[in-house]
Amino acid sequence: MSMKRVGMTLVTLVIVTGFVFASGASQAGVSTAEVTVRATIYDRGTISQEVGTMSDNPFVDLVNESLPFNVQYVVYPRWEQEELLNAAFAAGDGPDYILSYGANYNKGKYAEGLTLALDDYLADYAPTVSEFIAQYPLARATVTMPDGKMHFFPIGQRIGPNWTLFVRTDWLDNLGLSIPSTAEELFEVAYAFTYSDPNGTGENDTLGINLSWIGSLMVDIMFGRSEMDFYIEGDEYVLNWDRLEASTAFKKQLYDAGLVDRDFLTDNNGNKAKQDFLTGRLGLYFANNGVRDGNLHLAFLENFPDGSFVPIAFPSTEFGSFNPIHDAPYDGRSFINAQTRVPEATVQYADFMQQIDTYMYLTYGTEGQTFEFDNLGIPRFTIDGDERRQLFGWTVDLRNHFPMILLPQVWVSPETAYLNRGPQWDMVYESYVRGIALYLDPDKEYAWTPIDSNSMPVIPAALELVMASRQDVYDIWTRAIVSGNSLTAPQAREQAEALWRAIGGAQLEEFYGEWFAENRNNVVYASQWYDSPTRMDP
Repeated sequence: MSMKRVGMTLVTLVIVTGFVFASGASQAGVSTAEVTVRATIYDRGTISQEVGTMSDNPFVDLVNESLPFNVQYVVYPRWEQEELLNAAFAAGDGPDYILSYGANYNKGKYAEGLTLALDDYLADYAPTVSEFIAQYPLARATVTMPDGKMHFFPIGQRIGPNWTLFVRTDWLDNLGLSIPSTAEELFEVAYAFTYSDPNGTGENDTLGINLSWIGSLMVDIMFGRSEMDFYIEGDEYVLNWDRLEASTAFKKQLYDAGLVDRDFLTDNNGNKAKQDFLTGRLGLYFANNGVRDGNLHLAFLENFPDGSFVPIAFPSTEFGSFNPIHDAPYDGRSFINAQTRVPEATVQYADFMQQIDTYMYLTYGTEGQTFEFDNLGIPRFTIDGDERRQLFGWTVDLRNHFPMILLPQVWVSPETAYLNRGPQWDMVYESYVRGIALYLDPDKEYAWTPIDSNSMPVIPAALELVMASRQDVYDIWTRAIVSGNSLTAPQAREQAEALWRAIGGAQLEEFYGEWFAENRNNVVYASQWYDSPTRMDP
């Protein structure tokens, strides 16, 4: 075993800028070496031989030294876990503790009766989790199931902006234009960016806007479209085609006017649109993770030192003004097998995974060996990037048990992330701070998921074919965008509704309608996110 592995030990209790980290070691709990908890761990093939294996490494040593019972890790390849877990559950050999990023998978296990209700165990065996849900009650509500009990361990994060609409402000200045605030103005600016030589080359070498990859979905959000096309209208949860039809008509208008890449449908990952923006061909850019994409900002400034762009609010439409997709504050990623023979110990293990000491060890290692605190109390690595990736690159899934919202904001603030790194990073900072104000606006509706996805029900098996066939319906809308006069948006709606009826869509409407009527007072709404103290403010 390498000296690096031997040298990694648990970070001690520390007090940083008035923030006290307590390990919860004094909790009551299981105390017997005869008990073994079997917990899942993802294998992404990233751990090095110098560190160990996914089931035998410094962290596994730490867990078994710190807890008064044994922990055995069941290793699953990242993209095969659900299938392998299903086989284990069917054989009655499911692990005790499961971490899974599949929200629908997890809710499906609840529906099958395979998730343990946690409420009766938390006070005695999980003081860390208990304190967290007391401080953030919406976290508990997010993982409370229809039986009124908490079946998943919640995590929390400060929400930050994600989907972004950038505009070349230097092009606006060149053409004497203002930032567009409505869909009509967006079209006018895109038209000018395409045909009025915004870069001054005298060539027809620019495009107005992108629809590739998730760009099309961002236009949908401008029109207030939800992911499922269901909306809360009064006391009902109903399907409505109006917003999707209007969005399709607008995208068709952009395409017919030649303002977008004619081959946008082949740009499946958005890389072509990104390169168009970075090479000065695109003036309005719908970008994934845009305001957080430091490489995008730096590459742009390298190509255009005198160029400029900023994020702008998604333009309003006849349906209103909407926030784009951003981080959700709470989630439930782990649960306990209802068939476990060691529920108390498993809850205690889950609590250990949510303690700050555990997170610090997995993220930074040991103070004085791999990191130090700076004058602001922020942990800074004292090892180079290669060694850092070797020691900690494989721990990402283990770190994801921890509610990041509990970290001091100074550790993760935009100032800490971007400032004092050179003038180029100032632009990233300005984009991010502007994105917070634009995209986390509590006065705007979060249309994409009006109901927190954790609160949504599991679709019955009888309706799975309807859900699977939804893509065929959406393909009709896509064809309308590129079909000219042969398929208009109203005609596409007529065809889409007919196909929807043919595949049994009315049954799904009935299911959601009855579910919402019974549960509307017990779900978490996206609007509640903005009342929770989770914003990543500067």
